[in-house]
Amino acid sequence: MALALELSIMVNNIGLLIIYLRIISDVLIGNGEYTGIITEFVSSGILTKAEFSVGLIAFPVLLPLCALERMDSLAAASTSGLSLAVLFSVVTIVMSVIEISKNGLGDVAWGFNPKSFSGGAGSDLLVVVSVFPVIFTSLVCHYNLLHVKEDLPRHHRNKMPKIVNMAGGGCMCLYILVATFGYILFKDDTQGDVLLNFSCKVLEPLVGSKGCIVVAVGVRVMYAVVLSMTFPLIHYALRETIMNLFFKPEQRTASVRWASTAVNITVAFFTALNVPNIWTPLQITGAVAAGLIGFVIPSMLHLSAPEEEKTLASKVQAGLLFSLGFLVGAITIWQLFTGQLTG
Repeated sequence: MALALELSIMVNNIGLLIIYLRIISDVLIGNGEYTGIITEFVSSGILTKAEFSVGLIAFPVLLPLCALERMDSLAAASTSGLSLAVLFSVVTIVMSVIEISKNGLGDVAWGFNPKSFSGGAGSDLLVVVSVFPVIFTSLVCHYNLLHVKEDLPRHHRNKMPKIVNMAGGGCMCLYILVATFGYILFKDDTQGDVLLNFSCKVLEPLVGSKGCIVVAVGVRVMYAVVLSMTFPLIHYALRETIMNLFFKPEQRTASVRWASTAVNITVAFFTALNVPNIWTPLQITGAVAAGLIGFVIPSMLHLSAPEEEKTLASKVQAGLLFSLGFLVGAITIWQLFTGQLTG
C-alpha cells in the first residue's frame, strides 16, 4: 500500500508539473485558441518560441526554488502565490458585479447547460464524470501535510488540525465564489480554460477597449505567477518521494537533490511543450493518481483497520469514496483508449 501511494504521488505531481508548464506556455505564447502575453505585442523572434520563454522561467527561476532543501524556505513564494490567487478571485467578482449592474441576472440559466448536456443520458453522464478528475486534482494535496508538519516548530504542531480545517474551508469558499461569480459573468459561454473567458471580446462591453486589455493581460500575468510560485511546492513532494524510493538516507546529498530536481524539471519541460493541450494529462492525472491518493487508498486503509476503529457510517463512507475513485478512474481510462477523452 505504501509503495502504491508513493508511486501515485510521483505520477500525480509530475503530471501537475507538466500541466503547470503547459499553462505557463499558453499564457506567454498562446495556442490555437488565443494569443499569449508575448505574442500579443511581439509577432516574431526568439521570445515567441515557447522553448526559450518557458525555459527562462523553468530553469533560471524555478529550478533553484525547487532545489531548496526545506519546505519552509518556500513560504514567501507560497504567500505571494496565494495573494495573487485571491486578487484573481477579486477581479472575477468585481467583473461579475459590473455585469450584474449592467444586465442583471435575467440571462443566467441555473439549469444544465445545453451546450454540454444534449447527447442523451449516457453521454451526459460521461460529461459529469469527466469533471471529477479536475476536482480531484484541485483538492488532493493532503500528502504535503507531513512535510509541512516536519518543518513546523514543535509548539505549533498541535495546531495542525485547526490549520488544515481553515485551509480546506478557505479553499472551498474561494472555489465556490469564483465558480459562482465566474458563471454569472460568462453564463453558458463559460469555458473550461479560464484564459478563453478573460478575453477582450467578452470584457470590452463591461470595461471598454482599453480596460479589457488591462484586465485580460493582468489576469494572464497573475495566472502565470501563481502557477510559478506554487510549482516548487508541487515539486517538493515529488522530489522527496523520489529520494525516499530510490536513495538511502546517506545518499541524499545536496548534489543528488539538485540532480533529481534538474531531471524532474527537464522531463516536465519537454513533455509540456509536446502535449497538444492540458486536458489529457489533467484528466489522466486526476482520475488515476489523484483518485488513488484521495479516495481509493485512504478508503482501503480504513476498511482494513481493526473493527474497533470503524463504525458502520465510516465503513459506508469509505465504500462510497472507494467506488467513486474507482469508477472515475475506470471510465477515464476507457475514454482514453476509445479516443473519447476530450477537454
